[in-house]
Amino acid sequence: MTASMGFGIIAEGDGVLQAYQDLSAAPGAGIAAVMVDSPTLRRELHAVLSAHFVETAEEVCADPDVKAVYISLLGQAREQAIRQALSAGKHTLVAGPWDAPLEEAQALCALAEERQVALGISAPWAVSGAHVAARTLARAGLLGEIVSWRDDLLRPQPMADAMRQALRPLALFSWLTGLQAEQVYALEAPRAQGLELLAMLVRYATGCVGSLQVGRGIPGGPGMHPQGLRIVGTVGQLDLTEEPMVYRTRSSEDAPAHTWQRIRHAGPRGDRTQAIAQFAASVRAGQEPPFAGQAALEPLRIIEAAQRSVGAGAPTEMVH
Repeated sequence: MTASMGFGIIAEGDGVLQAYQDLSAAPGAGIAAVMVDSPTLRRELHAVLSAHFVETAEEVCADPDVKAVYISLLGQAREQAIRQALSAGKHTLVAGPWDAPLEEAQALCALAEERQVALGISAPWAVSGAHVAARTLARAGLLGEIVSWRDDLLRPQPMADAMRQALRPLALFSWLTGLQAEQVYALEAPRAQGLELLAMLVRYATGCVGSLQVGRGIPGGPGMHPQGLRIVGTVGQLDLTEEPMVYRTRSSEDAPAHTWQRIRHAGPRGDRTQAIAQFAASVRAGQEPPFAGQAALEPLRIIEAAQRSVGAGAPTEMVH
């Protein structure tokens, strides 16, 4: 039986308990050290959890039993913790979405390569059996040439920064298809009565065009139509708004043509626990984690170009 990989946890507040629960349930992962910088919280958690608690990220990274570090932080604190873990030679898994500035993210990926350790982003869809099957359909050409995608993230309630919200569909499309963006045009609609809207067009090297709207304060409430990613090919379409579905104009042994079908798969349902388990398994096998490297950088490149486009009021070219 393969021994569990010892993980250290670097998180804050409620994120500590959530990370502990996710790691505890992940096959092939064990908890070697947990950072809790608050003495009060450390005493409370020590009374109910069985773990080695430390005060600082440095102590987590210096622990010889820690082979990998799970980081659930935001902003500059997250990037600092990633750098500490990689510099200490620890494999590192970051709770997504990863919205680091592009230049800093590129430097961290370069550091991981230099230290010969894995840097992965926890993305539950990257370990979901249905989404892995959808990826196979797209990359095997069973949808034909990918010509467009669309997603609308329109919410009645307040939400976080629009650019951060855009990361998930951008990352998901990049992971599914492997297509590389060339140009981005992003516009912000005038704000009025609490309504905020960002619209984005993305053109890819193959000629594919993606469109995305992210907004808050949108009239509609809970009864709004389900929103999610749709990918259109020349001979088929993927609908990832709820349960992944596929439509194809050509029949196959397991799917008739001209009808929507649930994507058949034998894999797991993607969640944080499965993302941790798959990361550990990939590291043991010497393979790249499910969502890492250039796939993780591509959405950040698009966001960087979108920010430049909003400022210029014009389309901008990608930086690769």
